[in-house]
Amino acid sequence: MTPQQAKDAVLLLCRERGFESVRVAAAGPTAHGAFFREWLKRGYHGTMNWLERAPEFREDIRVRYPWVRSFVMLALDYAPSLPDDLPEDSVLSRLARYARALDYHEVYKPRLLDLERAMKRLAPGSQALWYQDTGPFLERELAAKAGLGWQGKHTLLIDPQSGSWKLLALVATSLELEPDEAAQDHCGTCTACLDACPTRAFPEPFVLDARRCISYLTIEHDGPIAPEFREAMGGWLFGCDICQEVCPWNRKAPEALAQAPEELETLTLHKVLALKPEQLERRIAGTALERAGTARLVRNAAIVAGNLRDAALVPALEKAARHAEPWVREAAYWALMRMESYEAYAAVSRAQRHEWDDGLRETIIAYLQRGTDHLR
Repeated sequence: MTPQQAKDAVLLLCRERGFESVRVAAAGPTAHGAFFREWLKRGYHGTMNWLERAPEFREDIRVRYPWVRSFVMLALDYAPSLPDDLPEDSVLSRLARYARALDYHEVYKPRLLDLERAMKRLAPGSQALWYQDTGPFLERELAAKAGLGWQGKHTLLIDPQSGSWKLLALVATSLELEPDEAAQDHCGTCTACLDACPTRAFPEPFVLDARRCISYLTIEHDGPIAPEFREAMGGWLFGCDICQEVCPWNRKAPEALAQAPEELETLTLHKVLALKPEQLERRIAGTALERAGTARLVRNAAIVAGNLRDAALVPALEKAARHAEPWVREAAYWALMRMESYEAYAAVSRAQRHEWDDGLRETIIAYLQRGTDHLR
């Protein structure tokens, strides 16, 4: 087969499996190798230490897999809208939009594996491997190289026809496929995404400091969240969509409702704070929220509650103040003290009887003294 014939055959396989947004990129060294190493050197990846491992693979996957000649790049849309009849206290509106359904890794895995096997059958002896967020690839750069869109100033891929509400996947293949033309940047002078970020996570256009990103803080970051970021987190429990919500290109996004599993649709902020860890684990099983784990979710929920200052959450926060992790308890104390009510201060005072961490006991004492002065 010629490269064009092989490409046509692969595109047909993709369409047969429901993948409509497909482009091809040739394997080769990245044009952003120096940028990627400098990004790591600056520590912008935070505690995502796996990004430090073998950066040469990300710069050119042929160092690891010499047989790779082409990438089949896939863009997968996810629903940007929520049902109108969503319960008022549902956490769905506090999740990044991709996380409002079942975990996309598990949803697309069978189809991607089937595509990989079908591509291998095209040419006896050929090789192929599918990946989705799990391999040493700079997926967004490869997607832009293949023409699926361009990397916006918020670093996410933007499709000029339908915006950025997309997931990416790829199949690396030993087949030589005719490559598509790279996409052109159409952000122009717009800086809406950079200006809207409440934590100033973009030190410059096209550069993300993950350590300041709400998505990183709520999903990847373990331990306490720095006080400087807590108010800026607003109501985000898991992830953040602000930089995409303000992007003008997302006005072209197709209308689609998120198909949330019942366990998520009926999950409330109160339940996240009050459920036992094993109960919460069952509620988030099979969803993207599993990545954060229950302790981080409770910590995040406490910060959200502190920002909402909803007195109805005081009893649930008092339960969270008995959590096994001290950094979760601290977030609960912080939230309670922001309520500025006798009920909240009483809850903190009761929690003090059970607090064994000396540092946190001092924090509670300081909180209570400040609360006493405030309520006089």
